[in-house]
Amino acid sequence: GGDGFGKLYEVAVAIGRRLAFLGYGQLIVVCGRNEEVRFKLLTEKWDTGQGLNPPEILGFVTNIDEYMSAADILVTKAGPGSIAEAMVKGLPCLLTSFIPGQEEGNVRFVTDGGAGDYVSETEPEQVAAKISQWLKDPEKMRRMSECARSLARPDATLEIARRMLSAFLQPGSDGDRSSPKSTASQATRTVEATTALPRTRPP
Repeated sequence: GGDGFGKLYEVAVAIGRRLAFLGYGQLIVVCGRNEEVRFKLLTEKWDTGQGLNPPEILGFVTNIDEYMSAADILVTKAGPGSIAEAMVKGLPCLLTSFIPGQEEGNVRFVTDGGAGDYVSETEPEQVAAKISQWLKDPEKMRRMSECARSLARPDATLEIARRMLSAFLQPGSDGDRSSPKSTASQATRTVEATTALPRTRPP
């Protein structure tokens, strides 16, 4: 997210160490507006002994879609925007945190859809281990990428706009235009129905 997720530092360091052990992979960390974590990561002593490129530590960026296009795996909190973009890119997601109630269903959306998994950020070594497991299994990565694309809704924004317009212009039951209040209510329900993910608890 724009502020970086909770234990970003611990998770990034654990992944960086695991990649150094494997001897391959490029870690890119987007810290958003969290300058404290960005500074800590910039001053971290990263192991690049096997010719591994040092991690690229970034702050807030406006071209995150380009980084997603270049990535093989996205490690992130269960924010709907990040997940939606990742699905369009066919990018497997490892989710590490979620806002209770608001984002819980997003975890199930990804895991049930076969597009990724969930490992809590409170276990950074387990997060890193999962990344290692995926990188060693190209076939699994391919399947998750296909599942992500199957879940993608690249035209969702246009569909929301169409439904909102339709709700505002739809005639009332008495043959007259619906009142502004009722059409606004219809539009709100339309947006919620179009954008909501299933709100079930993650495993």
